[in-house]
Amino acid sequence: MLIYRCPESGKSVRTSIETTDKELRRLASFRLSVWCPHCDDAHVILGKEASVAPGEFRVAA
Repeated sequence: MLIYRCPESGKSVRTSIETTDKELRRLASFRLSVWCPHCDDAHVILGKEASVAPGEFRVAA
């Protein structure tokens, strides 16, 4: 799962976007529109500002 840090609160946000480290590196300059539960608003981040959640944060298939 893709995670990012909220630019307003600085809190970590886990999205429902499934990806890999390899794919995320390929999308480093891609603009992603993501919803933030902390701000209750959308943020636009670059792929390079996100990361893939460590195994313990991933949802089991």
